[in-house]
Amino acid sequence: MWAYEKRLQYPIDIKTKDLKMAKYLVTQYGGANGELSAALRYLNQRYTMPDNRGKAILTDIGTEELAHIEMISTMIYQLTKDATIEELKEAGLGTNYAEHNKALFPTDSNGVPFSVTYFAATGDPLADLSEDMAAEQKARAVYENLIDLTNDPDVIGPLLWLRQREIVHYNRFKELFEYYNEMLNKNKTCDCMWQGVCIYNEVKHNKNSPVVQRSEYLCDIESMKVVEDNTYLIRIKIPKELLKDLRSPGAYVLIKRKDKESDIFSAPISVMDVDLDKNILEVIVRPIGIKTKGIINFNQVYIKGPYFNGLFGVFADSLPDAWGSYF
Repeated sequence: MWAYEKRLQYPIDIKTKDLKMAKYLVTQYGGANGELSAALRYLNQRYTMPDNRGKAILTDIGTEELAHIEMISTMIYQLTKDATIEELKEAGLGTNYAEHNKALFPTDSNGVPFSVTYFAATGDPLADLSEDMAAEQKARAVYENLIDLTNDPDVIGPLLWLRQREIVHYNRFKELFEYYNEMLNKNKTCDCMWQGVCIYNEVKHNKNSPVVQRSEYLCDIESMKVVEDNTYLIRIKIPKELLKDLRSPGAYVLIKRKDKESDIFSAPISVMDVDLDKNILEVIVRPIGIKTKGIINFNQVYIKGPYFNGLFGVFADSLPDAWGSYF
């Protein structure tokens, strides 16, 4: 529940009528980057935060945005106090008067009505908090633009205060994002250094558990053949259980030189072909950097997999043996 306190967060006492400024200011009432949009965004997103910390922060900030709506509304009413119909028409507020008289209605400064499409609630805390951080920065930018449009210190004071609150909100969302990012990725589903799309990343994104952890094998290089300038066809003997998983389209492995333990020396190499009868993996390698140059200098390499990139939902059992020969 909310406890309402009958005072504004920041004192507002505008003494000079300015209808054009009121028209500009209404964008922070019902515009895409306004306070109404922010309040509804956070108060909706809070329910799917992973823990009470997130729910509390979004409830806190969403509630404060409601107080900001009250501040903006007060400023608009004070800026238009005692305005005549002719003054309203001259300031471009005649259409608002035609439908709403002098009542405040949520639109942007162009008169476009408020829409709930201004915000999202995805149920993913990292996605939602990314939107929230962007929303606070956009609101800050709008307040800076509004400050540029007036010389009235009675208007600039509250706008400066509101701008500062957007910065505070951004920092709180940033801290929460970093907290959840670390928490949700603490037990990484994907154990590779490769940042491409792989099926394990898909599993993680869908909040499921991994089937198995990838294994690393020290494998013998059976043969190495130069197929063109500085390009090698390498045949590697690997365990049959790994080889079966590498028949799927988009399969690749991480290959690491024998003398290195750190995964930073692993190079993602696409599978060219597999031979199930002889337990042979074929790959094409062009040694360029420290990772790939090391591969061709040893008779053994570390192989880690399986990894997949590109096509999902295509199972190896539905493909012919040595599918790579068809491509």
